[in-house]
Amino acid sequence: MDQITNYLQEQFSAMIELTEKIINVDSPSNDVAGIQKVADILSAKMKNLGMETRQRDSGKQGMVLIGELPGEKELQPVILLGHMDTVFPKETVKQRPFKIEGDQMTGPGIFDMKPGLVIGLFTIQALVKLKLNRRPIKMIIVSDEEKLHMDSNTYDIIADECRGGAYGFNLEGTKDDPSHVGTHNRGGMIVDVIVHGRAAHSGAEPEKGRSAIIELAHQIIKLSALSDLQAGIHVNCGMIKGGTSENIIPDRVTTSLGVRFRTNQQRDRLLERIKLIAATPTVPDTTTTVKVRTKIDSMEETPAD
Repeated sequence: MDQITNYLQEQFSAMIELTEKIINVDSPSNDVAGIQKVADILSAKMKNLGMETRQRDSGKQGMVLIGELPGEKELQPVILLGHMDTVFPKETVKQRPFKIEGDQMTGPGIFDMKPGLVIGLFTIQALVKLKLNRRPIKMIIVSDEEKLHMDSNTYDIIADECRGGAYGFNLEGTKDDPSHVGTHNRGGMIVDVIVHGRAAHSGAEPEKGRSAIIELAHQIIKLSALSDLQAGIHVNCGMIKGGTSENIIPDRVTTSLGVRFRTNQQRDRLLERIKLIAATPTVPDTTTTVKVRTKIDSMEETPAD
């Protein structure tokens, strides 16, 4: 460990340089060009370490970058997993590029999770340079984690590439203490709540309309009240889309909920309560459809040893 620590301290400026390079590329999940640029930078680093690289098409959101370092044939590989996309829109880098202030780095994706990728690559570099690597290492970097792999086959690619692995580490930092290794994580799901009303001209015949937006406004207050941060539950009404004109009573509106939970029992209960809110409208003659678009099970019920 002393050898590895001393080596990585010597590589500190190079780690900062690579971090700055990938932070200063806008790579929101839906920006295939930005994602590819980050992948190209990471691929070049992998090849420099003697890793074989390839990319697997994951559909709408781009691809999965895979780098493999050979080891002793009888040993199963270590899996390193991460993502290169961020939640920040294009042009964010222009507004706040990579910067070091005191002992902190700032910039879009600085915690979630581009430096984690750098840490993984330089760990591999240390093992190679010090001739300490025995196990094969496979690094899997996805491009649509922030979108929970919607409209892609990333889940299947991850499952396929992880087969035969000895054990794995996700390179994203832990929220409470970045120096610790996390052994569990909350689950999440994206739920679309679609309200149907009745359109009418707001000037000529407002009495005939049933506003989907007003109904949704009532529901959002109730949905947000489902949050219980102490229990690890959070319901976020993150997006709203609806209406056609200021003069038309809207007949359709959708909110997309980002839901987090600690246990799968909490998830099931949350879905029941969301559906109950949808089934009991405040605005008469409106109806609501609830659609679970994607979900990730909680890991808190089965923490690692």
